[in-house]
Amino acid sequence: MENSFVCYQDLMALGFKQHTAHDIIRQAKQRLVQKGYPLYLDRSLGCVPRSVF
Repeated sequence: MENSFVCYQDLMALGFKQHTAHDIIRQAKQRLVQKGYPLYLDRSLGCVPRSVF
């Protein structure tokens, strides 16, 4: 079964550097908050749905 969430470690496995991977996750969380999901304001939440990408 394919995982439906993406964490920064998944992005690093694809070849992104750590800082870049964190930035991508941060931007995805900002998009989700703008779409009306305040859950992603939590700093400790480090995974986002794959559908955001």
